[in-house]
Amino acid sequence: MNRKQAPPLGTFQHLNVQPPTHFTLDNNIPVYVFQRAHPEVLMLKLVFKAGRWYEPAKLVAPFTSRLMSEETASYSAQALADKVEYYGATLKTRANNDFSHVTMHSLSKYFYQLLPIIKEVLVAATFSERELSLLIKNSKQKWLLQQQQNEYLADTLFNELIFGSSHPYGYRVIESDYERMERSMLQSFYQSHYVANNCVAIYLAGDVKEVHFQQLNQYIGGMDWMGNHKLSEQTHPLAPLEQTTHFTSKQEAVQSAIRIGGRIINKTHPDYAACFVLNALLGGYFGSRLMQNLREDKGYTYGIYSSVISMIHSGYWFISAEVAKETCEQAIQEIFIEIERLKSELVSLDELQLVRNYLLGNLLSIIDGPFNLASTLQAIYLYKLDHSFFQQLTETIKTITPQQIQQTAQKYLNTNELVQVVVG
Repeated sequence: MNRKQAPPLGTFQHLNVQPPTHFTLDNNIPVYVFQRAHPEVLMLKLVFKAGRWYEPAKLVAPFTSRLMSEETASYSAQALADKVEYYGATLKTRANNDFSHVTMHSLSKYFYQLLPIIKEVLVAATFSERELSLLIKNSKQKWLLQQQQNEYLADTLFNELIFGSSHPYGYRVIESDYERMERSMLQSFYQSHYVANNCVAIYLAGDVKEVHFQQLNQYIGGMDWMGNHKLSEQTHPLAPLEQTTHFTSKQEAVQSAIRIGGRIINKTHPDYAACFVLNALLGGYFGSRLMQNLREDKGYTYGIYSSVISMIHSGYWFISAEVAKETCEQAIQEIFIEIERLKSELVSLDELQLVRNYLLGNLLSIIDGPFNLASTLQAIYLYKLDHSFFQQLTETIKTITPQQIQQTAQKYLNTNELVQVVVG
């Protein structure tokens, strides 16, 4: 072997996404299983329609998900934490814009011992006044600190302008929202939304054995935690954009946080794959145009990036950067120059090939291992898509032309409709 000579570069041929096995519990909850024997650990994740989209008032979804695993009828907060830690496991309950997740990681040999704890969290959370008061206190303290952070203010203001102040994807929390939080609100949301017939799916990954199917069905597959009625689908129409710019000046600030972007399609749209590639070119990786211009060439920032965010009922893309206050205006001008370049000039084949290599390599990394694969496929199953989504995405990355990228930029990067937020 000649160690002075680099090995030849391989050519990406095919993304081999191994579909999970599938079965259904007795109460009709679908279970997706991603098996791999080593290491001897597994992940259990239950997904519920209990995110911000479904909450009756601000903060109800995240507060319910946080507190349901703090204290139950059989365990105090400390006892529950000690029990989980005794088995070397972790248990997290969190909510996002659309869904909530109850996630456990553990050694596979202790799966049966931990299932009663999961069931207890699902059916017997108490939401004690003491734990609620503590969460309110800690959340308010964190919120007050965040009001001094330009990045946090820019993010929340941007989301509000994109979706509206009353929309679940866009509302900003204010201090009085914490004061209005009551135990009865969380109990009601928990009892109506954390029920078997509102569980979208269960994901089981890692060292999964046949006996685990039976054990899961024994504890989670029963009819004893079915809801009294089927929840109706929520609708939150998007209003037209009322304001597209917001500037918050802070005299003491050294840096300015910039957010620029707009609404865009989500994963279910046929153009999503093309937007995915377009975003990578603009600001989706370290060698992107925004990074080369504003960091490497102009020295305006340590980092600038763009992202396409897909949600069940909408989507948005945004550019994010923190720059010196005195160069903020110039940085914004350069951002719009790069957007216009993608609309008016064809990308070179060399640059496009570099982006292709990056994106294809990244796709390989997000399906490496059962936990990554479960999380990746979950992110498309929730859109009622299947694993062929990644085959189509791979094909687009490999075959998209400079002309198609230009057409996508012209279609979706309308600078007259972009929201701009600057804080600092």
